[in-house]
Amino acid sequence: MHGAFAFLYPKEAEPYFKNNLVQVTRNAAHLVTAVFKRLVNPKRQPQPIPREAAQKFILRCVTPNSLQGREKPVGKEPSK
Repeated sequence: MHGAFAFLYPKEAEPYFKNNLVQVTRNAAHLVTAVFKRLVNPKRQPQPIPREAAQKFILRCVTPNSLQGREKPVGKEPSK
C-alpha cells in the first residue's frame, strides 16, 4: 500500500518492494561476476589485475559500508 517507504509513515506498515528478490540477487551476482572476469582477463589492457587484488576489490564493492574498515574482529575490546 505505501511501497518501499512504508517505514516512514506514522502508522506501522510492512514495506513492499516491487521486485523479485531472487531475480534481483541473481542479476547482481551476474553483474559482479562479469566485472571480476573483465578485471582478471589476460587480454585486458594495459594489463590484467592480479586475481587476489580483483577479489579484494569485488569484496569491498559488495560488502556493506558498516563492515568495511574493521581491523579488529567483532566483539574484541579495543586496546587502550
